[in-house]
Amino acid sequence: MKWTYIIQNKLKASFFLFIVLLMVLLNNLQERNDAKEVNGLLTSIYKDRLVVENFNYNLLDNMHRIVLLTSDTRVDAIKSKEVKNLIENIRHVIFDYRNTYLTMEEEENLNNIFQLTFRLNSFANRGDYASCNKMATESLPILNDLSLIQISEGKAIKNDADKLFSSSKVTSEFEFAMIIVIGLIIQALVFSSKTINIASNVPHQLN
Repeated sequence: MKWTYIIQNKLKASFFLFIVLLMVLLNNLQERNDAKEVNGLLTSIYKDRLVVENFNYNLLDNMHRIVLLTSDTRVDAIKSKEVKNLIENIRHVIFDYRNTYLTMEEEENLNNIFQLTFRLNSFANRGDYASCNKMATESLPILNDLSLIQISEGKAIKNDADKLFSSSKVTSEFEFAMIIVIGLIIQALVFSSKTINIASNVPHQLN
């Protein structure tokens, strides 16, 4: 009978609709996961790159001031206090720096700065400004390398974000296509329902 054939097709269409809806659901979950990853990348850019670059600036500024102050090696009480305050500022910045995400290269450079700062403090306590000047000057290229790392890592994060945005665009287009398919299936189901109703109203002798 025609109506049994129509029902079979309707069941097939319903199963296909279920599969399409499942694909849309999975696609939606993927989009949510991508959104979380993008949010994580943006957070990383702020916490681990922009904030860290501010730490680099502070370290460079303090070290450069020490270089200027100790260029004159004569012992001076006021100068000694200023140098020690700058060293203390550097210590605080290094402590905060270590609480951020560090690459192996960053960690190595930061440890070198910490060691130089330790020696710098020792020379400052002895009033050896010539050695202080040398330690502070040696730290400047290392701090510059740390800034370059921020640029490199920032570019890597940007590339990851671009990939996620591209993936999100593809999944959005896929989801839109699936919505169209769902609409067509629903239309087919509605049409088949009308056909069944018409078929059921036809006298048995005409079937």
